[in-house]
Amino acid sequence: MKKLAKITLKDTTQVRLDVVVKKTSNALINVHEVLNNNEALFLEIEHQQINTHLELSNVSPYVLLYFNDEFSFVGAAYSLNEHGNSFGIITQAKKILFIKYPIEYQLNTIVNLSIL
Repeated sequence: MKKLAKITLKDTTQVRLDVVVKKTSNALINVHEVLNNNEALFLEIEHQQINTHLELSNVSPYVLLYFNDEFSFVGAAYSLNEHGNSFGIITQAKKILFIKYPIEYQLNTIVNLSIL
């Protein structure tokens, strides 16, 4: 389902982007199968396990923005595997925004996220 995402930065600037929202209860996610035509993806993970394995082979170039349950920014990772080698990340984040890299703002300026 497509929705509008607003990323709020420390200077109160808001970055708006269209995102595809998907929910999953899987602890192992092949992200390549979930992405749609290089669109931004907001992934909500609903299982009760501590960690989720994100298989990111063939998912490049992306930045993954991690948010907590209150949608506050808690961290980020990059998927820049341009050679198509096997690559994955294990994360505790349950709300993850995948957006194409590069982005127009510094990661340390992100405050929170709203999905409308």
